[in-house]
Amino acid sequence: MQHDPTSTDQRPSRRTVTRAAAWSVPVVAAATAAPAYAASCPAVNVTSANITTYNRVSATEWTATFDRDGSGPLLSNVLTARATYDNGMSVRNDAGTAAGGTNDNFTLATSVGGLGVSGLVMAQRPTVDTPNAPLNAFGHYAFTFTRAVTNLSFTLTDIDSTSGDFWDSVWLTPGFTLSNKAAGLQGDGSAGSPLKQTNGNVAVDNANGGAGNVTVTYPGPITAFTINYSNAATSFAANVDQDQVVTITNFTFDYKPC
Repeated sequence: MQHDPTSTDQRPSRRTVTRAAAWSVPVVAAATAAPAYAASCPAVNVTSANITTYNRVSATEWTATFDRDGSGPLLSNVLTARATYDNGMSVRNDAGTAAGGTNDNFTLATSVGGLGVSGLVMAQRPTVDTPNAPLNAFGHYAFTFTRAVTNLSFTLTDIDSTSGDFWDSVWLTPGFTLSNKAAGLQGDGSAGSPLKQTNGNVAVDNANGGAGNVTVTYPGPITAFTINYSNAATSFAANVDQDQVVTITNFTFDYKPC
């Protein structure tokens, strides 16, 4: 959901995201086959609560360290994410497009999806002012684990739209199942059928509402995944910034810590 700072709408601004003490999640997508687990090493389950270190390296890179037992004998699993952009999309920043904006990609929002938990922000915008922004411009958010994982699950939130501005469109690499998909969302999450609202004017209050939510699960094992994110709007109003934000929360998986 994108917020126009000139509007009288009192919903929370998406430009104001605050780091939370505990990170609740990340992203999905380019599933990569991983080696078979050693039978002698039982898997452990970790969640966002097991993140011991969160590091926003830059606006286009971050890392999170999942450690099941703190500094104990079980080896940690480090998740690294990098964002790249093509066809005129870019990381959201303070310069360039019509209304400016805040560079909050890979920061934490305190409450997302109406779930009362924090979430990882993916924020982007076209590199040129509307109404000449290119269509089919993408952000690609690639994530890599240091150790293979199974039963990877997370919830995408705030998949929404605003007429003349943006229409969030998300697709993931194959190998996942969807559950708890909000009634207004269409698509199966593939490149040919991306997840998006059924029309181009469905704004969602990310802090308090779940109308843009869907849960994604990868059985695995996998070591990497990517989420692809674009603006499916076909027409744009003048002097809008076309900022887009989707967030991710409730992250959990199993891995072999030895």
